[in-house]
Amino acid sequence: MQIQVTPVSSPYQGTSLRTRSSPTGATTNTGHSSQGGLRAFARALIQLRDAGRALEGAGDTYRSAGGRGSAGVVSLQAFSLSLTDTPTTLRSSQEVNTVPTSYSTTRPQFAGSSSSSPTLRGTYDGSNGDTTLTFRASTGGIVGLTPISIQVRDSQNTLIQTVNVGIGQAGTFFTLNNGLQFSLSSGSVAINDSFQVNVSASVGSAVRIDKPFNGTNDNTPNFEPGTVVQAGTFQVNGVSIAVAANDTVAGVISKITASAAGVTASFDAAGERVLLTQKTSGPAAGIAVSNDTSGFLRATKLDTAVAQLGTLDQRRQPLSSVAAFSGIQSGTFSINGHAFNLDAANDSLVDVLTRIGAANLGVTATFASGRVLLRGPSNAALILDDGNTGLFSGLGLETGVHQGGRRSGRRYFANESEFRERLRSFVEAYAAVFGEKLNGYGGATVSSLRGEFDRITAGAFTRGLGLSGSGTLRTELGLHLVANSDGVRRLKLDPGELDSALRQNTDDLVKLLYAPSGAGGEEGLLQRLGMRVERALDSVSALLGSGGGTGLILDVLA
Repeated sequence: MQIQVTPVSSPYQGTSLRTRSSPTGATTNTGHSSQGGLRAFARALIQLRDAGRALEGAGDTYRSAGGRGSAGVVSLQAFSLSLTDTPTTLRSSQEVNTVPTSYSTTRPQFAGSSSSSPTLRGTYDGSNGDTTLTFRASTGGIVGLTPISIQVRDSQNTLIQTVNVGIGQAGTFFTLNNGLQFSLSSGSVAINDSFQVNVSASVGSAVRIDKPFNGTNDNTPNFEPGTVVQAGTFQVNGVSIAVAANDTVAGVISKITASAAGVTASFDAAGERVLLTQKTSGPAAGIAVSNDTSGFLRATKLDTAVAQLGTLDQRRQPLSSVAAFSGIQSGTFSINGHAFNLDAANDSLVDVLTRIGAANLGVTATFASGRVLLRGPSNAALILDDGNTGLFSGLGLETGVHQGGRRSGRRYFANESEFRERLRSFVEAYAAVFGEKLNGYGGATVSSLRGEFDRITAGAFTRGLGLSGSGTLRTELGLHLVANSDGVRRLKLDPGELDSALRQNTDDLVKLLYAPSGAGGEEGLLQRLGMRVERALDSVSALLGSGGGTGLILDVLA
């Protein structure tokens, strides 16, 4: 059969809005700099009015087969629960080597016939930037037996420093002005022979995890200056890890993973950190490191690391262990007279919802978007009683009797494609009204109107669906009121959810948008918002008229 939903004196009928230019010869002024923004807001209001009128027309007729629909109740506010299982981790508090500069080698070689071997050490201070340093013998001889002069120049051949190696100074380290130190071993140095070292002020030093702790020169782990790892032990979760003098970072990482400590160790090359990850998820399985006689924990910055506790899917944890459900206690609750036992110390939210759904009461119990939804059997009330558990109250569900709306089966719009398109246009027009902030002339009025529109829209969500709050209001209808990063709430459409609602839950869509007399005589979103939009157009028209702009003046004609 056909059911007519007739809006009560629709605000979208009997009123027209047009624009006209100022009368010829009329005296005008340049107006205010923000009047263009006010005109844009007025046009957005016109589009919203027209889109609302079209959407209201799409709801004039929908079909039904007769009866009363199922009752439903949803959590008043969303719960912020952890929905994943993650393990505890312990990560080096800093890069293993935080020195911000670097140089290419500690054992350069003379390019010519010199037999002396140079050695470099120290920390480059970056004062010469990124360059290649050339060490050239301006005076040759036998290191330690004759004086030798070494000139140090950068890649532009600029002299940086001259170092004189005296008699008896074979193996002696000389400090350069840039922080590096070098020495020459016994042997000959040919005049004009040279060696080179690349230095960088922009590329930091990096640890070498495959080099032995007792290595020398370029065969070392390249820890920070003064850091030493030696033979010894340390503990992870009370399990002793042995470190040999010739071990490597990579080798010790493998030992940790293979031990009974219950963690997996790895090296994050990008962050240059050692990472320990618990093999068991959740906050209870921690990671503790201690009793280091080897220096490994200090060298890898694990001694000052702070563990990041893991998480558990709180939907599957005992209710008593979840802070959001702290008010729920063990006992007995009932749905439609059927009693359920609840053990808060062992039963999880998933356990409870599964038990309700399996009780053959025709009741569905789900958790989505942070809310619990209970929907009763068709053509029957849904009666919720906390008993002595506080379950429903703790889940934000109102107790008592919930009646289904009058519907006799599934209602649907006569032309669903038309309804979808008009709803999409309405949502877009609504968003346009909440555009950029208008400063200056008319700005206060626009801000006030936007606030009223938001309250009217949120009120429709509360009256029609029982949703409330100052943040995002999500429905199961594909139409949400979403708080954006700018703090402004706008309507948002989810086409997939809308399709599902059109198949299964048309009554709630009608209640939200139209609220016909069969839904309690309340006015829906379109009715209330439409009336306010018409009054808003009056206000904006008056502002534009008093502003005296040379552009368009708005007239509201009866």
